[in-house]
Amino acid sequence: MAKKILFFCIFLLISVGITRFLLSKIEIYSTENQAMLLNSITSFYAPKQLILDVPYINEAPDGKFSGNWKNACEEASMAMVEKYYLGINSVSVAEAKSVMQKLFDYQNKIYGSNHNSDAVRTAEIIKNVLSYNAEIKTDPTIRNIKNQIINKQPVISLHYGFDLKNPNIPFAINGSYYHMMVVVGYDDTTREFIVHDDGDQKNGTNYRYEYDLFMNSLHDYIYVTNTTNGPARVIFTSKK
Repeated sequence: MAKKILFFCIFLLISVGITRFLLSKIEIYSTENQAMLLNSITSFYAPKQLILDVPYINEAPDGKFSGNWKNACEEASMAMVEKYYLGINSVSVAEAKSVMQKLFDYQNKIYGSNHNSDAVRTAEIIKNVLSYNAEIKTDPTIRNIKNQIINKQPVISLHYGFDLKNPNIPFAINGSYYHMMVVVGYDDTTREFIVHDDGDQKNGTNYRYEYDLFMNSLHDYIYVTNTTNGPARVIFTSKK
């Protein structure tokens, strides 16, 4: 009888140990995959098309592409998202130039120039000057970007602009072809991202880029070589 009780106690202890071990693994698994599960659920119930009400700002708000205003796609992109999070859906030329000038001035003071801003610098500027958060995402997927839009969070995207094949953007032939814009929506029916392309001189509002073309053109700017062949990167934004 004593042996049976001892055997039972040992069996019980082993069972409890195994159960605790399995539960701990399930908890770890659950924690590690929580974001993945949430994204899957979000995508399943997502609409086929969605466009956020982000105000459009061109890199040259008054149409004069000279001085700071001929290379201001970064400032225009940051400004559009700023106005969106402030609940503003229409921006006058004067208002656009005002917030963009603030960004020019900050960069000139901190970096000595406002010419070209890579992902790291852009995120720093947003955090230090503007009213929303910025998170760099390297090698994003189409689903990653769509999920941000579904969560009502515009995405700032960085591109080797030549690969966008937009005839309305007059890149300098000897330049870096660096370009930045804001993803404001998507359309799964046509497989296109919908963007506010601040470099488009004709109609950059809700401009459409096919998913694959958009993703293949994603590249960060490299200061040392003045080229746009860095990793594929975007900047996720969110309210503070």
